[in-house]
Amino acid sequence: MKAAFLTGREKFEIREVPIPEVSRDEVLIKIQVTGICGSDVHVFKGEQDYEYPIAIGHEIVGTVAGTGRDVSNVQMGDRVTILPSETCGECGFCKKGKTNLCDNIKCIGEMPENGGFAEYIKAKSEMVYKIPDDLSLEEASLIEPVAAAHYIANNIYRKYGNALSVGIIGVGTIGLLVLQVLRNWFKIGKLYGFDILENRLVLAEKLGAEKAFNTLKPFPDSWPSRSFDSPDLYKSGVFDVMIDCAATTESLNNALKLVKKDGRVVLVGEPSGPIILDTVSLKLIVLGEIVLVGSMQYQAVDFYKAMEILQNHAVDSDAMITKTEPLENVENAFKEYITKHDYQIKVLVKS
Repeated sequence: MKAAFLTGREKFEIREVPIPEVSRDEVLIKIQVTGICGSDVHVFKGEQDYEYPIAIGHEIVGTVAGTGRDVSNVQMGDRVTILPSETCGECGFCKKGKTNLCDNIKCIGEMPENGGFAEYIKAKSEMVYKIPDDLSLEEASLIEPVAAAHYIANNIYRKYGNALSVGIIGVGTIGLLVLQVLRNWFKIGKLYGFDILENRLVLAEKLGAEKAFNTLKPFPDSWPSRSFDSPDLYKSGVFDVMIDCAATTESLNNALKLVKKDGRVVLVGEPSGPIILDTVSLKLIVLGEIVLVGSMQYQAVDFYKAMEILQNHAVDSDAMITKTEPLENVENAFKEYITKHDYQIKVLVKS
């Protein structure tokens, strides 16, 4: 079979390798499409500490091509996706039901082999989920990122309900999915987007943001400036919750300046380098008792909810999926995703 291996910074190599052999509790999947995730891009750009070669890709959709003797949840020909995180079930977090924080977690797409940019992949049967009949394979490729969006949105809804205002900084794939899940699934109406790319701001408003703002331009005069030498420093911010999907120095400082006192900043994006909080942001955390919290992946329940969300058309799949490339073009697909980031939202690689 053909499989793409990342052999260096921004360098893929297509190799011929044996089709994986499955053990008694594993499933062999003929991959149809795999989505490019932001975390894949970090690895592609050499921003993560992985040894080469590595097989990446975890947003996987395909059909069952073989099963081990003990597999009973799927059968040959089933259309399936993979929950890519294998958890131990034994650590304290697993026993508390917080499997996304498992101390011994292993993820498909972070190992020397068996990644999603290939023709076949194997996975433990407990990680394999049937795709509902009314979802196309392309729509199903969004199940994994929608699961992440649901986990973020559900935690906000459970704490605050739907009578709140939310700002989302970084309206790329996850930001736009969180926006749609909050708007269309949890019925939260006061949603605002922030980015530095104009095309994404337009798309955010199309998908449900009341207004989207370019963070390189001044914010509305009616908003407190909260600068160091301004009396607004002691005023509350604009939003109950800020979700930072960009994870840069600029985005996190903006989030802290925009969130209200007693508000919450959710850090979703994966930093590619150091993030430095300025004096005002640190002061605001103290003055406003602001909570800064991370969001790690999702749990199995979010995978099921993601399928429901897609079945109910609460996410605009056509707007999200902007390009599909064949496996042979995987390196170019990544490079175009990076260089045309304002136009490309979710890029799929077809095996």
